[in-house]
Amino acid sequence: MSRLEGKVALVTGAASGIGEETVRHFTASGAFVVAADVQDELGQQVVQSIGSEKLTYHHCDVRDEKQVEATVNYTLEKHGKLDVLFSNAGIIGPLTSIIELDLDGFDDTIATNVRGVAATFKHAARAMVARGTRGSLICTASVSASLGGTGPHAYSVSKHALVGLVRTACSELGAHGIRVNCVSPYGVATPLSCRAYSLRPEEVEANSAAAANLKGVTLKARHVAEAALFLASDESEYVSGHNLVVDGGFTVVAHSNSAGELVKEGGWKLDWGGATELPAAQRWTKVWSSPHPHAYLSQCAQGRHFGSAEFARVGDCGLGSAIEGRGKEGGK
Repeated sequence: MSRLEGKVALVTGAASGIGEETVRHFTASGAFVVAADVQDELGQQVVQSIGSEKLTYHHCDVRDEKQVEATVNYTLEKHGKLDVLFSNAGIIGPLTSIIELDLDGFDDTIATNVRGVAATFKHAARAMVARGTRGSLICTASVSASLGGTGPHAYSVSKHALVGLVRTACSELGAHGIRVNCVSPYGVATPLSCRAYSLRPEEVEANSAAAANLKGVTLKARHVAEAALFLASDESEYVSGHNLVVDGGFTVVAHSNSAGELVKEGGWKLDWGGATELPAAQRWTKVWSSPHPHAYLSQCAQGRHFGSAEFARVGDCGLGSAIEGRGKEGGK
C-alpha cells in the first residue's frame, strides 16, 4: 500500500534506530526521502541499502540552524517540495542527579532535543506555507514527556518541551492546513539507548519488557516508525496537536513507588541516598519500574556509593533497568 505515494519527506536522526526504521517505512510507502544526520558513514549505508532513486543523504547537525535551513533547501531543490518532516534527532544527555546536574550537558541536551526540533519545524513550516503545502510535522518525544522519573532530568525536560512545542505550533499552523504531532515511545533498544547505558539490545529489551504494562510483545523501532507513518499519511489528515504514545499503556496505569529500594534474598537495600548492607549480602537483582533513579545507577556503575561492591552489570534503558551484582562484606 503506497500510503505516501508521491510525497517528499525529510527525516532527521535518520542514520540509525527509530530514524532509520522510519526512513525504510517511508520509502517503502512511496515517499522520496532525504535522510539527515551527523553520522555520515551510517547515513550513506542506509542509502545504499535502500537505493538512491528513493533516498538521499544530507549531513545536518540540528543544533546549527544554518545547517537545518540548508538541509530543507536541499530537499526543496532536489524534489521541489516538502510534505513531511520527521524531526527525530536527539540525545539522552547527562545521567546525573538534580543536585549534581551537569548544566553544560543540560544545555547541550536542550540545544539538540528542543532547539533542534524548533529549527526544523521553523524551516519546514516556512517551506510548506510558501508553497501552500498541507503538510505534516512530526517529532519524537517520549513517555518521559508524560511521567516524571522515567528518564534523566535533562532528557525529560526536553521531551516535555516538545509536547508544548507541538501544541503551540499546531495552534498557528492549522490555519495553513499543516498538522503538527509527536510520537512518544516507551523504551526501545536503539543504538542511542544501548550506548548510553552500556547494554546490549537484548538487555534493553528485557529490561523494558519487565517493567512494561503490555506483555507478550516487545517494543521495536518499527512500531514507532509505523506510528510516524500514520501521522505522515493522509490517514491522519484530521489529527493535529496530538501526542501519540506508543507505550502499551505504560503512562496510563499505576506503577510502584518503591523505586530506589530493594531487599531481596538477604542481600542489599538500595536507596537514593546510599546502600546499606544487610546480613549475608550475596546477590541482588532488580528490575525497576517508575520512577527510575538514573543518576544513582550511573554513579553505582562508576563504583560510587558501594565502596567494595563488585558489579557484574549495571544498566538502565531509560524505562526499566536491570542491575546485577555481588556484594562483599562491608560494602556500602
